[in-house]
Amino acid sequence: MSILSAGQLFSQERFTINGRVVSSIGREPIGYATVFVRGFPEYYAVTDSTGVFAINGVKAGLFKLESSCVG
Repeated sequence: MSILSAGQLFSQERFTINGRVVSSIGREPIGYATVFVRGFPEYYAVTDSTGVFAINGVKAGLFKLESSCVG
């Protein structure tokens, strides 16, 4: 599973992390996976059926994302 993401930061205190979760083999979208910011369980999102997610309200900083899904 791979996560592609991009965050926007324009001297704001909080921002949104957007991305798409895809399989590492075949690059197929992973729907309904949970994506979270490591160490900050309050920052998470569930991907839609096309693997797209958005985590809102994240404080500025450098983070690692993780994802998990059942199946």
